[in-house]
Amino acid sequence: MKDTVLARRSATNLFFTLIGLALLIFTLTRLTMDYMLEKQAVEVKALIKAVEAAPVGYKAHVVYQVEGIDYDQYHVDLGIRNKLTVGDYTKIKYDLKDPKKLIHNEHEILLATTGTLAFVILVAFLPGRIKMIKKESLKKRLKSEGIAIQANVQDIIVNTNGKKNKGFYPFRLRANYLNPKDNKKYIYESDDSYINPNDIIAKYHIKTVNVYLDKENTQNYYLDIFSLIPNYEVVDPRQFMKEYYEKKKEAEQPAPVAEPTEEKKEEKK
Repeated sequence: MKDTVLARRSATNLFFTLIGLALLIFTLTRLTMDYMLEKQAVEVKALIKAVEAAPVGYKAHVVYQVEGIDYDQYHVDLGIRNKLTVGDYTKIKYDLKDPKKLIHNEHEILLATTGTLAFVILVAFLPGRIKMIKKESLKKRLKSEGIAIQANVQDIIVNTNGKKNKGFYPFRLRANYLNPKDNKKYIYESDDSYINPNDIIAKYHIKTVNVYLDKENTQNYYLDIFSLIPNYEVVDPRQFMKEYYEKKKEAEQPAPVAEPTEEKKEEKK
Protein backbone atom coordinates (compact mmCIF):
# COMPACT_ATOMS: atom_id res chain seq x y z
CA MET A 1 0.00 0.00 0.00
CA LYS A 2 1.27 3.47 -0.89
CA ASP A 3 0.34 6.80 0.64
CA THR A 4 -0.81 8.53 -2.57
CA VAL A 5 -0.82 12.00 -0.99
CA LEU A 6 2.83 11.77 0.07
CA ALA A 7 3.76 10.13 -3.23
CA ARG A 8 2.10 12.95 -5.17
CA ARG A 9 3.86 15.59 -3.07
CA SER A 10 7.20 13.87 -3.58
CA ALA A 11 6.64 13.73 -7.36
CA THR A 12 5.66 17.41 -7.45
CA ASN A 13 8.72 18.37 -5.41
CA LEU A 14 10.99 16.35 -7.70
CA PHE A 15 9.45 17.92 -10.82
CA PHE A 16 9.98 21.50 -9.68
CA THR A 17 13.44 20.73 -8.29
CA LEU A 18 14.48 19.38 -11.70
CA ILE A 19 12.99 22.45 -13.40
CA GLY A 20 14.97 24.72 -11.06
CA LEU A 21 18.20 22.78 -11.66
CA ALA A 22 17.64 22.85 -15.42
CA LEU A 23 17.16 26.63 -15.35
CA LEU A 24 20.27 27.04 -13.20
CA ILE A 25 22.38 24.86 -15.52
CA PHE A 26 21.09 26.75 -18.56
CA THR A 27 21.89 30.11 -16.96
CA LEU A 28 25.41 29.12 -15.91
CA THR A 29 26.14 27.48 -19.27
CA ARG A 30 24.90 30.50 -21.21
CA LEU A 31 26.90 32.87 -18.98
CA THR A 32 30.04 30.81 -19.57
CA MET A 33 29.47 30.75 -23.33
CA ASP A 34 28.84 34.50 -23.42
CA TYR A 35 32.01 35.12 -21.43
CA MET A 36 34.07 33.00 -23.84
CA LEU A 37 32.53 34.77 -26.83
CA GLU A 38 33.23 38.18 -25.30
CA LYS A 39 36.94 37.33 -25.12
CA GLN A 40 37.09 36.98 -28.92
CA ALA A 41 34.54 39.69 -29.81
CA VAL A 42 35.37 43.02 -31.46
CA GLU A 43 32.82 45.85 -31.32
CA VAL A 44 32.39 48.09 -34.35
CA LYS A 45 29.86 50.57 -35.75
CA ALA A 46 27.78 49.32 -38.66
CA LEU A 47 25.81 51.42 -41.13
CA ILE A 48 22.12 50.54 -41.43
CA LYS A 49 21.14 50.05 -45.09
CA ALA A 50 17.59 48.74 -44.54
CA VAL A 51 15.16 48.08 -41.68
CA GLU A 52 12.31 45.55 -41.64
CA ALA A 53 9.75 44.48 -39.06
CA ALA A 54 10.21 41.00 -37.61
CA PRO A 55 7.74 38.83 -35.66
CA VAL A 56 9.45 40.18 -32.54
CA GLY A 57 11.14 43.59 -32.86
CA TYR A 58 13.06 44.83 -35.90
CA LYS A 59 15.83 43.46 -38.14
CA ALA A 60 18.32 45.35 -40.27
CA HIS A 61 20.69 44.99 -43.18
CA VAL A 62 24.00 46.54 -42.08
CA VAL A 63 27.42 47.17 -43.57
CA TYR A 64 30.66 47.40 -41.58
CA GLN A 65 34.34 47.55 -42.42
CA VAL A 66 37.27 45.54 -41.05
CA GLU A 67 40.82 46.31 -42.24
CA GLY A 68 39.50 48.03 -45.33
CA ILE A 69 37.14 45.24 -46.33
CA ASP A 70 33.36 45.78 -46.34
CA TYR A 71 31.08 43.12 -44.91
CA ASP A 72 27.30 42.82 -45.28
CA GLN A 73 25.08 41.27 -42.64
CA TYR A 74 21.35 40.69 -42.93
CA HIS A 75 18.68 40.22 -40.27
CA VAL A 76 20.71 41.92 -37.56
CA ASP A 77 18.55 42.32 -34.44
CA LEU A 78 17.75 45.94 -33.52
CA GLY A 79 15.57 45.09 -30.53
CA ILE A 80 11.88 45.51 -29.77
CA ARG A 81 11.86 49.30 -29.27
CA ASN A 82 13.98 50.33 -32.22
CA LYS A 83 14.41 54.06 -33.01
CA LEU A 84 17.13 53.65 -35.63
CA THR A 85 16.51 54.00 -39.34
CA VAL A 86 18.36 53.86 -42.65
CA GLY A 87 21.57 55.87 -42.50
CA ASP A 88 22.03 55.51 -38.75
CA TYR A 89 24.78 53.52 -37.13
CA THR A 90 24.38 50.62 -34.69
CA LYS A 91 26.95 48.72 -32.68
CA ILE A 92 27.65 45.09 -33.57
CA LYS A 93 30.26 42.53 -32.52
CA TYR A 94 32.18 40.27 -34.89
CA ASP A 95 34.48 37.34 -34.30
CA LEU A 96 38.14 38.37 -34.11
CA LYS A 97 39.16 35.26 -36.05
CA ASP A 98 36.33 35.49 -38.60
CA PRO A 99 35.00 39.03 -39.30
CA LYS A 100 32.10 37.58 -41.34
CA LYS A 101 30.73 35.93 -38.19
CA LEU A 102 28.70 38.10 -35.80
CA ILE A 103 28.71 37.40 -32.07
CA HIS A 104 25.49 37.57 -30.08
CA ASN A 105 26.34 37.41 -26.39
CA GLU A 106 24.02 39.98 -24.91
CA HIS A 107 21.46 37.93 -23.00
CA GLU A 108 21.23 39.97 -19.81
CA ILE A 109 17.42 40.08 -19.66
CA LEU A 110 17.02 36.39 -20.52
CA LEU A 111 19.67 35.23 -18.06
CA ALA A 112 18.40 37.52 -15.31
CA THR A 113 14.96 35.98 -15.77
CA THR A 114 16.11 32.34 -15.85
CA GLY A 115 18.55 32.91 -12.99
CA THR A 116 15.88 34.50 -10.80
CA LEU A 117 13.39 31.73 -11.55
CA ALA A 118 16.02 29.09 -10.77
CA PHE A 119 16.82 30.76 -7.45
CA VAL A 120 13.16 31.10 -6.40
CA ILE A 121 12.24 27.52 -7.39
CA LEU A 122 15.29 25.94 -5.75
CA VAL A 123 14.85 27.91 -2.52
CA ALA A 124 11.23 26.72 -2.40
CA PHE A 125 11.74 23.06 -3.32
CA LEU A 126 15.39 21.95 -2.98
CA PRO A 127 15.52 21.85 0.86
CA GLY A 128 12.42 19.65 0.87
CA ARG A 129 13.96 17.32 -1.73
CA ILE A 130 17.17 17.02 0.31
CA LYS A 131 15.12 16.30 3.44
CA MET A 132 13.14 13.59 1.61
CA ILE A 133 16.33 11.96 0.30
CA LYS A 134 17.92 11.95 3.75
CA LYS A 135 14.77 10.50 5.33
CA GLU A 136 14.47 7.73 2.72
CA SER A 137 18.17 6.94 3.08
CA LEU A 138 17.79 6.70 6.87
CA LYS A 139 14.75 4.41 6.53
CA LYS A 140 16.62 2.04 4.20
CA ARG A 141 19.68 1.97 6.47
CA LEU A 142 17.63 1.32 9.60
CA LYS A 143 15.63 -1.45 7.91
CA SER A 144 18.77 -3.18 6.64
CA GLU A 145 21.19 -2.54 9.52
CA GLY A 146 19.10 -1.50 12.51
CA ILE A 147 17.66 -3.45 15.43
CA ALA A 148 14.16 -4.66 14.61
CA ILE A 149 11.60 -4.84 17.40
CA GLN A 150 7.86 -5.34 17.56
CA ALA A 151 6.10 -2.62 19.51
CA ASN A 152 2.50 -2.63 20.72
CA VAL A 153 0.08 -0.29 19.01
CA GLN A 154 -0.87 2.34 21.58
CA ASP A 155 -2.97 4.99 19.84
CA ILE A 156 -3.47 7.02 16.67
CA ILE A 157 -3.30 10.80 16.82
CA VAL A 158 -4.10 13.59 14.35
CA ASN A 159 -1.08 15.79 13.74
CA THR A 160 -2.56 19.29 13.69
CA ASN A 161 0.91 20.70 12.98
CA GLY A 162 1.11 18.77 9.70
CA LYS A 163 0.11 19.90 6.22
CA LYS A 164 -3.56 19.56 5.39
CA ASN A 165 -4.82 17.58 2.43
CA LYS A 166 -8.34 18.48 1.28
CA GLY A 167 -9.02 19.95 4.69
CA PHE A 168 -7.75 16.96 6.71
CA TYR A 169 -4.63 16.72 8.85
CA PRO A 170 -2.32 13.68 8.64
CA PHE A 171 -2.32 10.79 11.10
CA ARG A 172 0.47 9.47 13.31
CA LEU A 173 0.67 6.11 15.03
CA ARG A 174 2.17 5.69 18.48
CA ALA A 175 3.50 2.41 19.78
CA ASN A 176 5.13 1.32 23.02
CA TYR A 177 7.77 -1.26 23.77
CA LEU A 178 8.81 -2.71 27.14
CA ASN A 179 12.54 -3.25 27.01
CA PRO A 180 13.36 -6.43 28.96
CA LYS A 181 16.94 -5.26 29.55
CA ASP A 182 16.08 -2.20 31.63
CA ASN A 183 12.37 -2.90 32.22
CA LYS A 184 11.48 0.54 30.81
CA LYS A 185 8.68 1.39 28.43
CA TYR A 186 9.62 3.35 25.30
CA ILE A 187 7.23 5.27 23.06
CA TYR A 188 7.72 5.48 19.28
CA GLU A 189 5.84 7.64 16.78
CA SER A 190 5.44 7.25 13.03
CA ASP A 191 5.88 9.89 10.35
CA ASP A 192 2.81 11.64 8.97
CA SER A 193 0.45 9.47 6.95
CA TYR A 194 -2.74 10.37 5.15
CA ILE A 195 -3.91 6.77 5.43
CA ASN A 196 -5.85 6.22 8.64
CA PRO A 197 -4.03 3.44 10.58
CA ASN A 198 -7.33 2.61 12.29
CA ASP A 199 -8.64 1.31 8.97
CA ILE A 200 -5.67 -1.05 8.59
CA ILE A 201 -5.88 -2.24 12.20
CA ALA A 202 -9.64 -2.89 11.91
CA LYS A 203 -9.17 -4.81 8.66
CA TYR A 204 -6.25 -7.05 9.67
CA HIS A 205 -6.69 -7.08 13.48
CA ILE A 206 -3.02 -6.30 14.00
CA LYS A 207 -1.82 -5.16 17.43
CA THR A 208 1.93 -4.83 16.84
CA VAL A 209 4.07 -2.80 14.48
CA ASN A 210 7.72 -3.04 13.40
CA VAL A 211 10.19 -0.45 14.69
CA TYR A 212 13.80 -0.27 13.52
CA LEU A 213 16.35 1.25 15.90
CA ASP A 214 19.78 2.68 15.16
CA LYS A 215 22.36 0.44 16.83
CA GLU A 216 24.55 3.39 17.83
CA ASN A 217 21.76 5.76 18.84
CA THR A 218 18.38 4.20 19.58
CA GLN A 219 16.76 7.64 19.57
CA ASN A 220 17.02 7.39 15.80
CA TYR A 221 14.30 5.02 14.70
CA TYR A 222 11.77 4.29 12.00
CA LEU A 223 8.28 3.08 12.80
CA ASP A 224 7.07 1.19 9.73
CA ILE A 225 3.36 1.93 9.74
CA PHE A 226 2.83 -0.32 6.71
CA SER A 227 4.11 -3.33 8.64
CA LEU A 228 0.57 -3.42 10.03
CA ILE A 229 -0.38 -5.02 6.71
CA PRO A 230 0.34 -8.78 6.62
CA ASN A 231 3.03 -9.73 4.12
CA TYR A 232 1.20 -12.14 1.86
CA GLU A 233 3.08 -14.07 -0.78
CA VAL A 234 2.10 -12.85 -4.23
CA VAL A 235 1.26 -15.71 -6.61
CA ASP A 236 1.47 -15.42 -10.38
CA PRO A 237 -1.96 -16.71 -11.53
CA ARG A 238 -0.63 -17.93 -14.89
CA GLN A 239 2.17 -19.92 -13.29
CA PHE A 240 -0.23 -21.24 -10.66
CA MET A 241 -2.75 -22.49 -13.27
CA LYS A 242 0.04 -24.02 -15.35
CA GLU A 243 1.33 -26.02 -12.38
CA TYR A 244 -2.23 -26.93 -11.40
CA TYR A 245 -3.08 -28.43 -14.82
CA GLU A 246 0.26 -30.25 -15.00
CA LYS A 247 -0.42 -31.91 -11.64
CA LYS A 248 -3.98 -32.70 -12.67
CA LYS A 249 -2.78 -34.26 -15.91
CA GLU A 250 -0.25 -36.40 -14.05
CA ALA A 251 -2.95 -37.57 -11.62
CA GLU A 252 -5.29 -38.60 -14.45
CA GLN A 253 -2.67 -40.74 -16.18
CA PRO A 254 -3.10 -44.51 -15.44
CA ALA A 255 -0.55 -45.99 -13.13
CA PRO A 256 2.02 -48.17 -14.92
CA VAL A 257 1.32 -51.94 -14.68
CA ALA A 258 4.16 -53.83 -13.04
CA GLU A 259 5.48 -56.82 -14.98
CA PRO A 260 5.16 -60.24 -13.19
CA THR A 261 8.26 -61.49 -11.46
CA GLU A 262 9.94 -64.84 -12.27
CA GLU A 263 8.32 -66.47 -9.23
CA LYS A 264 4.81 -65.45 -10.32
CA LYS A 265 5.51 -66.70 -13.85
CA GLU A 266 6.47 -70.16 -12.46
CA GLU A 267 3.32 -70.26 -10.29
CA LYS A 268 1.17 -69.65 -13.36
CA LYS A 269 2.86 -72.56 -15.11
